[in-house]
Amino acid sequence: MTYAITVDNLYKSYDQHPVLKGISFTINKGEIFALLGMNGAGKTTTLECIEGLLKIDKGRVLIHGTCGVQLQNSSLPKNMKVIEALQYFAKWANTTLNKDLLHQLDIHHFMNKQYYQLSTGQKRKLHLAISLLNNPDILILDEPTSGLDVEGRILIHKEIKKLKELNKTIILASHDLQEVQELCDRVAIIKDGEIAFLDTCDKLINDQQYHLSIQFSSLPTIRNIQYQMHNHTFQFTTSNIEDTLQLILEQVYPQQISIINIKLESDIQSRFLDYAKGE
Repeated sequence: MTYAITVDNLYKSYDQHPVLKGISFTINKGEIFALLGMNGAGKTTTLECIEGLLKIDKGRVLIHGTCGVQLQNSSLPKNMKVIEALQYFAKWANTTLNKDLLHQLDIHHFMNKQYYQLSTGQKRKLHLAISLLNNPDILILDEPTSGLDVEGRILIHKEIKKLKELNKTIILASHDLQEVQELCDRVAIIKDGEIAFLDTCDKLINDQQYHLSIQFSSLPTIRNIQYQMHNHTFQFTTSNIEDTLQLILEQVYPQQISIINIKLESDIQSRFLDYAKGE
């Protein structure tokens, strides 16, 4: 296996307060790797050590390839136009603007807007485009879809999947576990400066439970399925959505009762919190 990034026994402190306590992991070439953690756990510090923005106290970070970075909190001069920003960073990276990239990210519609006129979503797209200007081997994305509407989120996810198809290595920091589940191959969860979990997304969500909340046209009689009632809403917990729904429907339809509202939630968020908080 060829590694794109190696983080080996990484230590970092601020004012003698340890933030990273010997973190080690590797990221395979061509994979999408999620780095998760509660606020203050050391996630951002780890990213900034990888990016070279922070001096490491002890340990090492090895980068095999060129890097592009989209920071969570970044800004440009408020009166700078989008086209000016792209031209500036393209020149700095000794490259030319990729018109296909601008169309893919839907940036060509606001090329002449000044930075302060952009929405949060437009800024996200611009910063992603800047990080891709030099066609990097490795891309570090910190909350890439934060502030985006559904359409913008789908667009960014589509581009991330295209980059993976091109064998790019991507580090994704996100608080959106559905996003991580959809995009990532492996997940590292940092807790108090140490790795609390490091494995595949499937391992993280293995045996997860789903919570079904169903409102019926009238109150049915339901047997052989455990449930709770809250304000005339039936609440079921299951690890198999399809089988549970089938059992429910087989019972309510003969009673001439229909479903008028249904809500589905998973416990993946609570599983993440279990690792991150150590509960």
